[in-house]
Amino acid sequence: MSANQKLTEIYDHYKQSKAAKKLRNDRLRKRAYAFICDLYIIVFANKALSFVWLSFINNYVSNISTSPRVSTFTFQAHTTNLSLAIMFFSYFFFSYYLGNGQTLGKAFFKLKVVSSRDMTEELSALDCFGRSIGYVFASLLAYLPLALNFVRKDQKGVQDFISHTHVVCMDDFEYALAQAELSTPEEAQQIALFEEVS
Repeated sequence: MSANQKLTEIYDHYKQSKAAKKLRNDRLRKRAYAFICDLYIIVFANKALSFVWLSFINNYVSNISTSPRVSTFTFQAHTTNLSLAIMFFSYFFFSYYLGNGQTLGKAFFKLKVVSSRDMTEELSALDCFGRSIGYVFASLLAYLPLALNFVRKDQKGVQDFISHTHVVCMDDFEYALAQAELSTPEEAQQIALFEEVS
């Protein structure tokens, strides 16, 4: 049995225990708080970026334009909406890819995104891309698809299904990883003791 299979088995057993029900609810609450923190960061960064961009437009480009001020206001509104979508995608993609599966909100609440295929590997760019697309999809539908996390027993949302990832609590993950590492040397020793002779 590989280390990843053992880790997955221990983590799944831990998740299914009755004592872990409260921890699952806490993890879901932490996920919601982490997402809200991430949204505040995205909106604040977008406002700062829009302020800088629109200051440039008002100072240099609007002096050249012969169009009325109303079209400048419309241009500003469309620019803000476009930059918010780009900022939203970029924040999640680069946070997950460069932050080892954590955004600032998830790091604050000690959560981590891991691949469902191999929990020990870092997230690939494709995993991060899929998860970011899932968040953009949810934002286009007024975040209603994120309610799926509260309905499903495994607490997986649209972004989890698109990217084949899931969120773990760092404390639980480290415990399962330590248990898997403790059991792995014994198995390796047992295999080395009973080698097959051909």
